[in-house]
Amino acid sequence: MATDHAGFALEELVLAWVRELGHEAIDFGAASDEPVDYPDLIAPAARAVAAGACDLGIVLGGSGTGEAIV
Repeated sequence: MATDHAGFALEELVLAWVRELGHEAIDFGAASDEPVDYPDLIAPAARAVAAGACDLGIVLGGSGTGEAIV
């Protein structure tokens, strides 16, 4: 899971829910709601899914456009 600063609050809720369901979850960031450059956080999550290291990726952001581009 990865997000930019705009999705940080929702990320914490989704991560808790996924873990509550018994799944392992890797948090690629963001670590707070301070502004971040989203590709630095979204790209590693996308690469982990592409490489088969993760089965699924969840990305969140303000509009979702930048995350989709990454």
